[in-house]
Amino acid sequence: MDDVAQGRRRAVTGRPPIIRVEDVVDGATALAARVGLEGLTMGQVANELGVTTTAIYHYVPSKQALIDLVVDAALDRVHVPPTDVGAWDERLRIFEGAVRDELRRIPGSGLQLVAHSEIRPAEQRLIDIGLEIFAETGADERQVRLAFTTLLAYMIGQLWLDDLGAGERTTELETLQGATGSVAFTSNDLFAYGIETVLAGLRARLDTA
Repeated sequence: MDDVAQGRRRAVTGRPPIIRVEDVVDGATALAARVGLEGLTMGQVANELGVTTTAIYHYVPSKQALIDLVVDAALDRVHVPPTDVGAWDERLRIFEGAVRDELRRIPGSGLQLVAHSEIRPAEQRLIDIGLEIFAETGADERQVRLAFTTLLAYMIGQLWLDDLGAGERTTELETLQGATGSVAFTSNDLFAYGIETVLAGLRARLDTA
């Protein structure tokens, strides 16, 4: 696995081209954008890259490991908002929007995040960024962590809705919209309203902390 992590080229005798682990992740990402993570198979990724399925297993030991790499790569593409874009709450709105944009490109990735009991390094990086932005408020550590956890809980719910709307499992989304009379609302409508509402509430709480 060290060779895989380093992306070292490894030849498959008689079967050019030689690929790298980055090629596998890129191919899987492009495929998952079309079929979703649930529909992703190692054989499909091999076809996407023009190699054998056995060749894929030289780089990634299982489908779950491949899914983890695809989600990690999406999270790694999220950039920290520059400090000159506005106050802490505006930076968080931009930051969370960027997280959502990356994960929405790959249906099922939001559900993968909540399915894991362990925090992977790519996810920890984003958690640390969120905590650092909240710390700019000057609130104490307990308030900062409470505020971040509240925002995280909202984002988990939003990503779940995004995945339901993008995949075949639309029953839950339709039930939610029907129960609330919000059939005309898109997931983008809900995100725009929800993120502003959550941040407004957190702003009020942190201003009086």
